[in-house]
Amino acid sequence: MDGCHSDPMTEKFNADFYITCATVIPVLFLAAAIQGQAFVFLLQRAGRGTARQRRWITIRFFRLRVAAIVIAGIGGEPIALWALYRESERPWQRPTVLVATLILLVAVAAAPVGTYADHVAQFLDQAMKGPQERAAPGKDETPGG
Repeated sequence: MDGCHSDPMTEKFNADFYITCATVIPVLFLAAAIQGQAFVFLLQRAGRGTARQRRWITIRFFRLRVAAIVIAGIGGEPIALWALYRESERPWQRPTVLVATLILLVAVAAAPVGTYADHVAQFLDQAMKGPQERAAPGKDETPGG
């Protein structure tokens, strides 16, 4: 190989993408790993079903969430670091790192989004019911009495 020819993959290499993902993935991984709000949110939702349904939903959700977080965190970070180390990428690396980053982002964002949706739903329920009617002072008696 002479110095005049460069690898076509290296010419298109976007280090900023990998630097960003390699920085964000561990942060999202840790946030998702310690975040308990999504789990609590699911338990509240499952509270409407039977105990057996709650247990099944809880176990399935917990296993799926943990698997997605672990696979995305443990898979995406080394791939991003390897591309940075080599200063080149294979065609599958960028989409894989992007998907891993997005999975972690969704895992971390799920609970706040769910909480916000609950607050909006409660607000809309209250708005649809209208303000609670209160009797004016001195007017809580029936007429003529």
